[in-house]
Amino acid sequence: MLFSTVATAIFCAFIYVSVIAVPKYTSDVRMAFQVRSQSVLNLESVISGLSADQATINTELGVLTSRRLMEQLVIAEGLVDDPEFNTRIREISPFSVRGIRGALRSLWPPKSEPMDSPSAEQVIRATANRLRNAISVEADRNSFLFSISATTEDPVKSARIADALARLYLQDQVAVKFDAVGHAVDWLSIKVRELEEEAQARQEAIRSLRSSTTLISAEALEALTLRVKDVREREASLESQILGAEAEIMRLSTLMEAGEFATLLETGGASPRSNTSAEEQARALMGTRFAVLERQKGQLAALQTSLALLEGQVTEQAEDLDRLNQLEDEAEATRLLHATFLSRLKETAVQIGMQTADSRILSDAAPGRKVAPRGSLILALAVILGLMGGAGFIWFQQVGVTGFRSALDLEASTGLTILGQVPRLPIVDRAALPGYLRDNPTAAGVEAVRNIRTSLLLSRQDKHPQVITVTSSIPGEGKTTLSLGLAHNLAGLGRRVLLIEGDIRRRTLDEYFDVRPGAGLLSALRGETELGQAVFSSEFPSFDVLVGGDGDERNGDLFSSRNFGALIAQARGIYDHVVIDTPPVLVVPEARVIAGHGDAVVYAVLWNRTTPVQLREGMRQFQSVDIPLAGLVLSNVDPKGMRRYGYSSQSGAYSNYGAPYYDL
Repeated sequence: MLFSTVATAIFCAFIYVSVIAVPKYTSDVRMAFQVRSQSVLNLESVISGLSADQATINTELGVLTSRRLMEQLVIAEGLVDDPEFNTRIREISPFSVRGIRGALRSLWPPKSEPMDSPSAEQVIRATANRLRNAISVEADRNSFLFSISATTEDPVKSARIADALARLYLQDQVAVKFDAVGHAVDWLSIKVRELEEEAQARQEAIRSLRSSTTLISAEALEALTLRVKDVREREASLESQILGAEAEIMRLSTLMEAGEFATLLETGGASPRSNTSAEEQARALMGTRFAVLERQKGQLAALQTSLALLEGQVTEQAEDLDRLNQLEDEAEATRLLHATFLSRLKETAVQIGMQTADSRILSDAAPGRKVAPRGSLILALAVILGLMGGAGFIWFQQVGVTGFRSALDLEASTGLTILGQVPRLPIVDRAALPGYLRDNPTAAGVEAVRNIRTSLLLSRQDKHPQVITVTSSIPGEGKTTLSLGLAHNLAGLGRRVLLIEGDIRRRTLDEYFDVRPGAGLLSALRGETELGQAVFSSEFPSFDVLVGGDGDERNGDLFSSRNFGALIAQARGIYDHVVIDTPPVLVVPEARVIAGHGDAVVYAVLWNRTTPVQLREGMRQFQSVDIPLAGLVLSNVDPKGMRRYGYSSQSGAYSNYGAPYYDL
């Protein structure tokens, strides 16, 4: 088995490598990045060149396999017309998935309208997606070298695609720089124009301000400020004089009211005159003082008016000076910025014709080398998989199985006598079983039942078992076939045999015979029919059969009644052997009840299917009612399976040694 599994795997691998697999060829181009140190103060470094960080390199590798470059490559190389990448023009194999799907659609055309044909853009996009699967980019560790690989079905095509992609990538780098420089020139030109217009606007604002203000210069404003200061000092001095004059007038008025005219004149600093009275002189002095005071107040009002006018002029001209200085500063800043941008514009314009790619080709692609299918690797894997598969199959057969494969295994597991092994009979229809037993007396299956009959009759030294019950653990384990075979073989000895259908729930025994009388076991148990009238005789050879009969009763308690015991006793008096086909012991309790009326219990075990757990539980059911088993029968044995599993040496009947003796 292991050798055949490995041989099959190698054969399949050889067919795959030599017939099915499509050869693949890989070609690559070696390239290097031109890495520059980047400085934000250098406009040329910002516009072109790659930084040395790994993220930038990985980004460039991603650009190489971008859909935009793939679509450009499809157009440049005309890959839309290549069936390897454009599956729509590929010849469809009738055995492929698409071929089978198309054949089915032709048989059952869809009711909906067919979809529109894809556009040229959609075809290019689909071709580019398939092309991307054929392209791989890989960077060397700790260097700025990288490779572009193309894998196709043609070695020359692989080299052509790899070279074309490398050159498209270099052209794309230059085009990106041209776009960047062009964008920078356009932007700088716009900014230079804007700054020039802004500078002109600021100069015009300065001229307008100079023409609208009375300000001559900052020195004139300073002189005007000094005048304000002088007027303020004069105002303060005059206010002080007025306060003194008012105080003096108050003192003189007090003396005037007191009539001390001489003192008033003396205080006022006037010299008395002899020709005028003191009172008249005092009144004249007071009038002079009042006149002087009024004149001083008039002077003070004039000074205050002049001061307010001067202060307004100072404030207005100071604001104009600040505004003028601000406009001049802004105009100067705009002029300097305009000069800077104009210089950058000239520098950038010079770079338009000096752009180069940031990568270079170190070696062009050569015709591709074959990379698939890798025959030696596939064959090695086939050998490994064959060994694993064969070992797994053997393990599953030896360890994974839960049933019994030989009489020795069955006997070792239970400790009971193995009456025999019945091979799988070459029949499909149940009705063919009696004819097969009659027409093939030397067949291996008939001889196996004959061997079981012999073992059963010799199992007791005192007397042969007369009532034999046949049961199993679950349905489908060959107990009915064994029951019919035993009845056939016992009748072949010239003895009177009765076969009773004890499984009244399923009632399958009448499917083996053409005669189906209305009477049967149920009518006999109810006392409606005598035993002799309920049975019928089979033709090959002659033995009587008591089927379940007509009726709706399915109650197994009928076998616990006195009528069933009386029926078995009556059968003992009429027949030499009574074979009872009972229901499975693990399904219903009738098997144990019926076995209590018998002499021997034959337990059928289905080859390679009945589990030890099922068998032990079935045996325990009989042990619980103290009914011993006469022996076990391994039924439905597959001779080929015995030889395949290595058990043929344990039973010569199923090996090549049995050919001269049996009709195999």
